[in-house]
Amino acid sequence: MAAASIKPASVRVGRTPRRKAAGSGPASLFYYAPKGRVHRAPVLMVYAMVNKPFVLDLLPGLSVVERFRDAGHPVYLVDWGTARPQDASRPLEDYVLGDLGHFMDVIAARHPGKKPTVFGYCEGGLFSLLYAAARPKTIARLILLATPVDFSKMGTLCTWSQKGQFDVDLLVRAFGNVPGSFLWSAFETLKPLSSLRGNLGFLDALYQKKLSEGQIEQFLALEAWKREFVPHPGEVFRRVVKDFYQDNKFMKSKDLKRSRFRGPALVIYGERDHLVPPAAAEAALGLLGRRAESIAFKAGHVGLSVSGRAHRELWPKVLKWLSNKEATDGLA
Repeated sequence: MAAASIKPASVRVGRTPRRKAAGSGPASLFYYAPKGRVHRAPVLMVYAMVNKPFVLDLLPGLSVVERFRDAGHPVYLVDWGTARPQDASRPLEDYVLGDLGHFMDVIAARHPGKKPTVFGYCEGGLFSLLYAAARPKTIARLILLATPVDFSKMGTLCTWSQKGQFDVDLLVRAFGNVPGSFLWSAFETLKPLSSLRGNLGFLDALYQKKLSEGQIEQFLALEAWKREFVPHPGEVFRRVVKDFYQDNKFMKSKDLKRSRFRGPALVIYGERDHLVPPAAAEAALGLLGRRAESIAFKAGHVGLSVSGRAHRELWPKVLKWLSNKEATDGLA
């Protein structure tokens, strides 16, 4: 297929073979069978509610799911689905302890004797931290990718969401579930010219025939993922804004200030992440105790999971860390 023949409609994300393992309300748990003869401990991946989770499985060769699967891990991925009108009032606990709790029970039943690693990305990392604090004994290891913890360091988002400036109760009453397009527009506004520059650069390079077929496909796949908005459950959004953006509970709450999870943990953040700045993510080390380690990588928020450089340099390092921890636990 010639590079110029690739069309947005022909680019499909989330191609790694999978099957549905469980469901809970609109949420689904998908299973990716490991490759090779050595089957390591399972990994549960938890993404945010703003978009579909396929940024973790963008394209063959640019898929975090594929990396873990090829290393021998049974991989499970949470897709929160599309929030229904009745989900607007569901409390945060229903998702963290209800849906995630159910999925963890399913994984435990399918892999007896092998506690899973929980891998949370962005808001999914926030949910993973809350789950780990409530049920630490069900988790073997914790990986946090671009996860905000100290919300006072969230830059412009912190400023916008301050008490007295942002009436989240009014927003949720007006919308019920918050439209994904509304949230994505807010994120785009943080760097208003970034997308425009990216699009113009892509079109210029395309016109000058400087792009390979793979580069065109990668750009269009990422654009397709960005535009697959889903509504964010209203009450969960309200709680995230009030409890974390406004009250910064990970830093101030006695119950959350020191998570009860004390197993091996890896905190990964992007040095160029404008959405979750390094200082906001690195604060997780103070919650998780002396067995927590960190990796700072020169990438932005999305580039951590989809850039070719991240797949060449970051993810082999993460998988080596996980393999070493499993060897220590006698699971390798």
